[in-house]
Amino acid sequence: FEQAHYKKKHFDIDENKIAEYFPMAATIDGLFAIYKQFFGLDFEQVPVYGTWHEEVKVVALYSADRSILHGYIFLDLHPRPHKYSHACHMSIVPAVYYEGKRIPAVSLVVANFPKPNGDK
Repeated sequence: FEQAHYKKKHFDIDENKIAEYFPMAATIDGLFAIYKQFFGLDFEQVPVYGTWHEEVKVVALYSADRSILHGYIFLDLHPRPHKYSHACHMSIVPAVYYEGKRIPAVSLVVANFPKPNGDK
């Protein structure tokens, strides 16, 4: 809050106004497109049930040709009561080889981006 207030007061920057130009779904799709282009990765949202909240989404991360499943990313992106108020990334399971098999990584991204509201 303090940093956003400072930017608004001293530089006339309103982060909420800037955010209106970057809708969540389009921004995430854009980030995935960059990773696909530069790192040869492919992403697919997968259905998941029984997580800690119904808004949590899971994305599978593959090699471009889909021959390798690199891992899963849990996305918990919107605020709610009793949730962390900051953004962070947590590695849940590192990608490892075990007995000759590749075990995919599992990561969690927690953030508090506002939910879409009408056309904003």
